Amino acid sequence: MNGIRLALLGLLASACAATPAPAARIATAAEPTTATSASEPPAEPVKSRLDEEYTASQLMRAAASSRTQCGAATNDAGQRKGPWGKAKVTLKIGRNGRPLDVDIAAPHAGTPTGNCVTHTFEALVFLPYPGDHDEPREVEVTIDEPTASAPPSE
Repeated sequence: MNGIRLALLGLLASACAATPAPAARIATAAEPTTATSASEPPAEPVKSRLDEEYTASQLMRAAASSRTQCGAATNDAGQRKGPWGKAKVTLKIGRNGRPLDVDIAAPHAGTPTGNCVTHTFEALVFLPYPGDHDEPREVEVTIDEPTASAPPSE
């Protein structure tokens, strides 16, 4: 009986020595082979695949909304002070589809009109996309001065 045990242990030991440990096989399989990677150029970073048509339509929608709605924004005293006219909005579109770092240039920055435009662009939702960076955008908007007959917006 001891002879059979020793024979089985010997077979088991030789089988284990011939087969690499599972962790070694996983690590080896996950690594690229040097034969193919040496002849190929290194992989370039993933470029953005932002849906440009959809993005443009969302930005145009926000610019149109800002033009007609934000000119009527009022200060704490309920007065429309502007400024009106052209304004430059800069933002980044995050890979998750959310706007980042929305900013409006002076003289609109910090005013009720500028805050309205900023909030309008911050509320946008874009399609998520793969890539290695967020996409910067710059949009020129026009803010119309409200007519005298229009009631102040709340």
